[in-house]
Amino acid sequence: MTLATRLPLGWRLAIVASAIMAATVAAVVVGVGLVAERVLVESTADRLEIGAGLLVDRPRAGPPVTALEASDVARVLGGQETAVTIIGADGGTLATADNGADPAIAAVRLDASTYATALAAGVTVREVTRTSAGSALVVAAPIELARVGGAGPGPGHGRGGGPPFVPPGQVGRATPAPGASADVAPTQEPDGQARGQANAIAQLAVSLAPVEATVATIRMQIAAIGVVALLVGLLAIVLVTRRSLRPLDQVAAAASRLAEGDLAARTHLSGTDEIGAVGGAFDAMADRLETAIRAQRAFAADASHELRTPIAVLGGYVDLLERGDLPEADQRRLLESMRREVDRVERLASDLLLLTRIEGGGPLMEPAPMDLAEVAREIAEAGATLDPRTPIRFRADGALPVVADPGRIAQALLNLVSNASRHATAGSSVDVVARQDGPMALVDVVNHGLPMDPAELDHVFERFVSGSAGHTGLGLPIARAIAQAHRGDIGARSDGPRTTFTLRLPLAGSQPVLRERTAEPR
Repeated sequence: MTLATRLPLGWRLAIVASAIMAATVAAVVVGVGLVAERVLVESTADRLEIGAGLLVDRPRAGPPVTALEASDVARVLGGQETAVTIIGADGGTLATADNGADPAIAAVRLDASTYATALAAGVTVREVTRTSAGSALVVAAPIELARVGGAGPGPGHGRGGGPPFVPPGQVGRATPAPGASADVAPTQEPDGQARGQANAIAQLAVSLAPVEATVATIRMQIAAIGVVALLVGLLAIVLVTRRSLRPLDQVAAAASRLAEGDLAARTHLSGTDEIGAVGGAFDAMADRLETAIRAQRAFAADASHELRTPIAVLGGYVDLLERGDLPEADQRRLLESMRREVDRVERLASDLLLLTRIEGGGPLMEPAPMDLAEVAREIAEAGATLDPRTPIRFRADGALPVVADPGRIAQALLNLVSNASRHATAGSSVDVVARQDGPMALVDVVNHGLPMDPAELDHVFERFVSGSAGHTGLGLPIARAIAQAHRGDIGARSDGPRTTFTLRLPLAGSQPVLRERTAEPR
């Protein structure tokens, strides 16, 4: 048995839920950190581009244009701790200004192919690279450095060695002659390059250490909030799971009581959720188990009680036979009496076993479509042979189709008819009437005799209440058990000299088809 299986179910659920919450918090920390880092990097890059754009003139076509010398461009573009490098078309460095940035940041260079692509396509490149001072953000923008009166950057081209200063907006304009138009076509540089074409790269580099520090702070704050939320959630989960699983403790307690012999143990759980379904199923199982156990106990008690007398009688007969001095005629009478007692014991055991099997789950049933009125007619004809002095009259309103076991139904009706014949007064008759009452098929068995007390009617279906010599007193309980096994019932009423026992069964089509049930061997 592992540690996980030894823990209570509530704690296991809490651990699983906490693991899911922890994984969610970790994913949020990582995701928010990545998003924050990206936003901050993009914001820094936008700031660098905006700073560069403040000093350039953007014509309708072509790259940004500045009339400052390369060294002045490097100095002016750079903000605090922003290293600026002006790189020529040949990849050489024209000017550099670290502006307080780490030397490693100022020394950052991208691949030559990256610069060439940016110049050729006229696009700004953003790239994050690693340096000895940490991560750095590099923004490389193509620019056009104006050349006025010279072939290119170099000594004699301006105060700082770069192209001389031309006011922004005048780049590409020639000095007009007196009286001439001020708008002239772009001039050609001495080196053959036309104005409006990028001839340099303005690279701005800044350390991302502040960004990384901010992202780390955000992650730590989110993690701290997540830990607090995790602890609060764990406590809430434990409380909720313990409360939700409390009904299962009721099921376990009821099962323990039932195992100890308390047949009245029930969960009394209700509801449409899974726990309510478990409680309902347990209570239904306990009901069936209680019925079966009580039936077995009743069988043992009834059998021991009813068998005591015939066994004692048989013992007395055996003692008489052992004397050996009885005449042969007396011995024959004793043997006949012993046979009757043995038959009585056999009938008693058979009836008790049948009744117990029905009440404990039902004997072998063979349901089939049948006409209850026709079976009642056959039983009335057979019952007439029980006592020729008591005629049996049959009447039916018509066919009564039902789905039931014909043999068991015939047995129940025969028990009712034989009981009515025994209790009918001399000269009276027994009436068997088959009729329909709504969705039910009814068979009334009426005897004319002494009226029965209502209190007595409540007990006629109990075992051995009507027992007499030659009868086990189990006929009516067996008949009712058979009817109930077919989703019907048997009732009794007495009005004056008439006592009526009524068998009720659902008509075919008014109930689900009776399923076969096989009782376990006993």
